Amino acid sequence: MRLEARQPLIGYNVNLMARVKLSEFRAKKLIARQLGYDYEGISIDFEDNNSQKAVSKLPEGSYVVKVDQATKKRNKLGLVKLNRSKTEILDDVAAMAAKGYRYFLAEPIVKHDTKVERFLALMRTEQGIEIHYSASGGVDIEEHPEDVTKLIIAGGSQKLIKLPGLSAERLGQLIELFNKNHMVYLEINPLLIEDSQLTPLDAAVEVDSTAELAVQGAWTGNDVRSSNTQKTDSEKAVESLQAISVSALTLRVINPDGKILLMLSGGGASLVVADEFDAHGLSDELINYGEYSGAPNEEELYKYALATIKLLKDSRATKKIIVIAGGVANFTDIAVTFKGIIRAFEKEKDYLKKNDVSVFVRRGGPNQQKGLTMMEDFLIKIGLKHKVHGPDVSIARLVKEVAEEVKR
Repeated sequence: MRLEARQPLIGYNVNLMARVKLSEFRAKKLIARQLGYDYEGISIDFEDNNSQKAVSKLPEGSYVVKVDQATKKRNKLGLVKLNRSKTEILDDVAAMAAKGYRYFLAEPIVKHDTKVERFLALMRTEQGIEIHYSASGGVDIEEHPEDVTKLIIAGGSQKLIKLPGLSAERLGQLIELFNKNHMVYLEINPLLIEDSQLTPLDAAVEVDSTAELAVQGAWTGNDVRSSNTQKTDSEKAVESLQAISVSALTLRVINPDGKILLMLSGGGASLVVADEFDAHGLSDELINYGEYSGAPNEEELYKYALATIKLLKDSRATKKIIVIAGGVANFTDIAVTFKGIIRAFEKEKDYLKKNDVSVFVRRGGPNQQKGLTMMEDFLIKIGLKHKVHGPDVSIARLVKEVAEEVKR
């Protein structure tokens, strides 16, 4: 049972928020860490040559093997294999990979009485965290909606709530997990509860991807899964770039036909920019979310900028805007990174001019004046509408200028 997601609490990007699904493997690792036990499953990437080694280290036993790609109705699609021996795992993976899937999960089977199966879902709403719970969970929960209890914990409430078979302490731990990992949806079904021990047999988690840096590695973009096996060429290009870089380079498409292309630097400032666009009602106009940080070099920024500009070229929007923004960097050389972006602009200048693209810049840090001057001189030279600011102009003012341009 997948409940319809609601709007998140105030303080989260209601529309901008790129709601993304984490792998079941990561969801179960997060739950296990929060509840104080070790999760014994393994994640298998069919394209990773180390998968065979990971499987070989598993103890002998009976396993569940399933596609871990945010795919609904896996049982009906033949994407879950039960009671598999250790030696059968890779054969099962290969068979399912032939259907176009890449990510899989193998975990020990948990033998249990179906009478101890529960259903639990948490979702973030404008009123608080909405909880759905049933003492009779399992795959048939949709056939018994009358058994599901619904309640809301208002934002900031510290009240402990006990549900049938689920202690207030355990529920409180799950709510803490939900909040600190910036989740917007958590579903565990079936949830086994025996002697206060909670074991998720299946878990689904959605998070706000703009909070990736805030969770300090608890989950990353590498944990994001989609039932759509295809990523855009731009996302693939940035993933490949990130794989060989010591810097942080991320890119995720939000609305492929949006008007506003973001090139953001620094996670904290990136989130502020995202919030400001949401406040102006422009969430639906954002093509992408992502950021570069950790002092990337000129060549990396050149390739990163080309990948993002391709998204702008692919957008069917009639008005197109590029926003280059961030806070005040400690280590990232503004002139170096801007050289890379300017090279990409030079390569794509005919397209940028033909489509009357506007460019808005706000940046600060080492060599900021040199970088800002270079950028403005270049934009003047090729004749693009632009506004270039240093850190004396707030992010809020920059976004307001962009909003005014969008509405012209």
